[in-house]
Amino acid sequence: CKMYKKHEKTLFPTLVTIFSAPNYCEVYKNRGAILRYDGSVMHVFQYKWVKHPYVLPNFLDAFRWSIPFVLEKVTDMLLAVLKYCSDENDSRLSKRTQIIEKIVHYYASLSDEA
Repeated sequence: CKMYKKHEKTLFPTLVTIFSAPNYCEVYKNRGAILRYDGSVMHVFQYKWVKHPYVLPNFLDAFRWSIPFVLEKVTDMLLAVLKYCSDENDSRLSKRTQIIEKIVHYYASLSDEA
């Protein structure tokens, strides 16, 4: 919080600058402030910064970041069920199993890229 030149008659600052984002960009190590004005009294409350939480790559949210992993695991389970239930003589089910295997490999490649 920075106070500029006070008014001659009121002794109240003509301008007050408040920075509400302490330690902006993890560089300046400045404090944040809250200004409370009660008619004739001005209260300045300062606070320090806290460490930033972990940030995912490319600032992704948890849902977008985890979708490739979740889809890979769901298709893995589906493939396991299909292989368990498939009969070697049932060519339709075998083709479906092959399609699911391709999807599994695709989602695995997506999660490797993330």
